[in-house]
Amino acid sequence: MNSRAAVTETAIRRWFFELEEFLREYNLLDMMKDPSRIYNADETGVRTRVKSGLVLGPISKNFKNLYEISSGNEK
Repeated sequence: MNSRAAVTETAIRRWFFELEEFLREYNLLDMMKDPSRIYNADETGVRTRVKSGLVLGPISKNFKNLYEISSGNEK
């Protein structure tokens, strides 16, 4: 089966529900109300498991630790 054919409205709604739950858990839900945070992307440009150790962040000497290393297979 083509992976695009496996995408259903239910799966998409579940993805957004899980995203909202994640943002709520980390007190980041306000991000969804900020239009400046809307980007156009698809799954080819979104990495859920960064293996290179590089992350996208602001260019500033004040931001030296932008991510946290966690154990397990978290996304």
